Amino acid sequence: MTEPTHGHKFVGIDPGLSGAAVVYSPSDNWITRQARFKTPDDLVEGIARALTMDVTCVVIEHVHSMRSDGRKSAFSFGSYYGMAIGLLKLSGIPYIECAPVRWMNFIRKKLEWSWDEEFDSREASKQILKKGEYNHFFKYKSDHNTGDAFCLAYWLAENSQLMPANSNKMGNLEKLPCFHDLEKMRAERLGQEVAVVK
Repeated sequence: MTEPTHGHKFVGIDPGLSGAAVVYSPSDNWITRQARFKTPDDLVEGIARALTMDVTCVVIEHVHSMRSDGRKSAFSFGSYYGMAIGLLKLSGIPYIECAPVRWMNFIRKKLEWSWDEEFDSREASKQILKKGEYNHFFKYKSDHNTGDAFCLAYWLAENSQLMPANSNKMGNLEKLPCFHDLEKMRAERLGQEVAVVK
């Protein structure tokens, strides 16, 4: 499917080595995976490709290393996460962080999954998209990071449009400008006329 040239695009990033970046356009029900991160270069190039000027906003999964992780593993994760945050800050595109439990609970409710069921972001992505043409993104067990990145982008797309100005009831979503302001910022990045809402 060809990339849409209109409508909003949301980016979900599952950081870390073996993570992924996905761009999602809800109006066209279109996605593309910019990268599965196998090296630090993959992470930098994939996120840089995803952060085009027509992106409305970005969500990055907010995770941290666990006590059971070795020192090298914890350090590596932190450096990849730091690279991703640096790229987001340089882009000027608004972004927020989201804990896994938050977006997973949202997806569970949306799909009416039992709380006893094991969460599978690949299956969730296929059910949300309802398009077989994207199944190759979620074919293998190792594609769970692509599933996570898509679910993050979907969570952001569904929730950012609910954001009224000066809201303080959406947790970390309050760190984003209201949706009208996001639209304005995107239009300015694209050099488009900004519609004045009265």
